[in-house]
Amino acid sequence: MKHPNENIMRKCIGRSLKNKTLWVAIVKRDKIVAEAGGTIFSKSHDVTGHSEINAIRKACKKLGNHELRDCWIYTPYEPCTMCISAICWAKMNGIVYGASHRDRNKVWPWGILIPSEKMVKKSSHRPKIIGEFMRKEAKRVLGMK
Repeated sequence: MKHPNENIMRKCIGRSLKNKTLWVAIVKRDKIVAEAGGTIFSKSHDVTGHSEINAIRKACKKLGNHELRDCWIYTPYEPCTMCISAICWAKMNGIVYGASHRDRNKVWPWGILIPSEKMVKKSSHRPKIIGEFMRKEAKRVLGMK
């Protein structure tokens, strides 16, 4: 599969809007191997329950490995520092995100706003980053038009 893929990003954006949580997908070759939404604001009140972390956990379990080589993660919003770190630790091939930290607003005001590119440069594993892919559509997830 060639990355970035519009169909996968559309699916993530659509599920995010439907489920009222950021929805991400992890793709290996041409197949989605894991999908997840965030659980931060659920009954579990888990601050580590970011969508990316939840999807990485699912993919690792499903593939039986803590390394997700040959995998790409798709997310409508640029991953935070915790999630970028987990993506690097999992040795993923790449990240495709839509809206960036600069798109945050009153609905999405929080975060440790270190750009993904800066984080990846500090890592021994450097996944490819394709940022602001379908940005206009992805910004809808942040409550923007």
